[in-house]
Amino acid sequence: MLKRVVHAVHMSKVAKGIRAVPGVGEIAEYAFLTFQVHRMKSTLKSIKVQPPLANCDRGISVPKPGDLKSGDLGIVTAGNAFSEKMANYCSTSKFSDLGFQDVYAQVLRHLEGRSPRVLEVGIGVNDPSAPSGMHSEHVPGASLNGWVGYFQGSEVHGADVDPRTLVDTAAYKTHFVDQLDPASVNDLGVQLGGQFDLIVDDGLHTAEANANTIAGLISLMSPCGVFVIEDILPRYNFAWSAAEDWLPTNLSLMFYPGSLLRGGRQEGLAVITWKQQS
Repeated sequence: MLKRVVHAVHMSKVAKGIRAVPGVGEIAEYAFLTFQVHRMKSTLKSIKVQPPLANCDRGISVPKPGDLKSGDLGIVTAGNAFSEKMANYCSTSKFSDLGFQDVYAQVLRHLEGRSPRVLEVGIGVNDPSAPSGMHSEHVPGASLNGWVGYFQGSEVHGADVDPRTLVDTAAYKTHFVDQLDPASVNDLGVQLGGQFDLIVDDGLHTAEANANTIAGLISLMSPCGVFVIEDILPRYNFAWSAAEDWLPTNLSLMFYPGSLLRGGRQEGLAVITWKQQS
């Protein structure tokens, strides 16, 4: 209950007005960040997960941050090709002009031509007044349609806290999840079961919510699986730079601050994979 109250207060118009007051705003922001990062660190450090019995039978390509910063031609070309293909199935900008395409093209290369199992948390309600709501022109489930088209024959699931987005289609299934409630995230994992080759967190975009989602779903990641956390706000960069040290040693995390990505946005992303056993 406390975490929900803290988040609701922080997102309120009153809180935004307080943060605009010189001096007071800095104190309020520091308090919120301290709360968020404490929750993130303690949650990630509490994860106890066993790696898959088998290693991935295909190499997973996870680019280094320096490769993105340098504008490596091969990465940019592959990213453009990824964007062009995704544009056939959805119009969401995260696959075209945010720089995310350069990472996705690399980390999903080993899944191309296959029919992976996909889960994305955060369907996105087209209501700007809702917590973490999207603009009114947003089409809920746009990226789910993208995954359905990109990976022909795949099994795709979406999850969100807003019931208005929970509409099943012939292409994908939707489920309720509250990222601020670890029990709800765990219940989603139990409900879905099995293993996923791609898990995407594009939901609440707070450090606490991200950590809850990782903790509740990481055990579902297949040996060749990829767990992507999107739209990491700059205020959390310092925490994500340290996050791999908070995870179990059998997991690898690569963080890409928004400043390394082409497209001019500040938000970054992180990629988690299993470390291969020797």
